[in-house]
Amino acid sequence: MKKNIWKITMVLFVLLIAAGCGRKKEEPKPPPKDVIYVYDNKEQLILETTDKEDLDRIVELVSESVEKENPPGAYSEIPEDAEIQYHYKAVTTRGVNADMYIYSNYPLARLENVPIVSNVNLELDKEQHEKLLDPESYIQGE
Repeated sequence: MKKNIWKITMVLFVLLIAAGCGRKKEEPKPPPKDVIYVYDNKEQLILETTDKEDLDRIVELVSESVEKENPPGAYSEIPEDAEIQYHYKAVTTRGVNADMYIYSNYPLARLENVPIVSNVNLELDKEQHEKLLDPESYIQGE
């Protein structure tokens, strides 16, 4: 009798584990720290940082473009021949999950899922564009 109870218990335990492994969570939990991921044009992760100085550096750079009075490229269309060079993804502890796409052949940035502004295209100046096209040295302050 004890042998049968042991077998039944083990089968139930295995079934519970198998059921838990196959279940997908609807919404992933926010990370324990704010993080920026940088992907190349093939969507391969090339850089990840949770360093506050790195995060502040990116936010400040993007804010410069957003804060310009009537930025000339705001809300304009991205040209069809624009080639994405980098995809920056910001995930915060408050649940923000925003994306920024930097193009290799145009000084433009496409921001998506940004709180308050939602989606916007921004014109970057030459210096901003160059910095965002070199994430390894710019983000990590090398």
